[in-house]
Amino acid sequence: MNNKYLALGMLITFALIAVFTAIAHMSCIYLGPSCYQAQMAPPDLIESAQNGTLLAPIATVIVSALFLICGLFALSAAQIITRLPFLTAASYSISALFN
Repeated sequence: MNNKYLALGMLITFALIAVFTAIAHMSCIYLGPSCYQAQMAPPDLIESAQNGTLLAPIATVIVSALFLICGLFALSAAQIITRLPFLTAASYSISALFN
């Protein structure tokens, strides 16, 4: 198999995983504290969800946005969408974080 196609497949797979992860995180806002517990959220977020404060939903939106951004950079690196600014630096940074 050509290495180019392997890399392309891996980038697309990572993008799909990132999008599904973002969706799973966002579902916690709707499903409530049990979802936060199932996804092993920090105790402060679980307590926030139980008490109905804004910490849990705001943190969830921020984390989901980060996963979506990672997915967008993967699609950009795979040349499926237009080239995003700082693609090289972002690719190295994301690789370091997920490695």
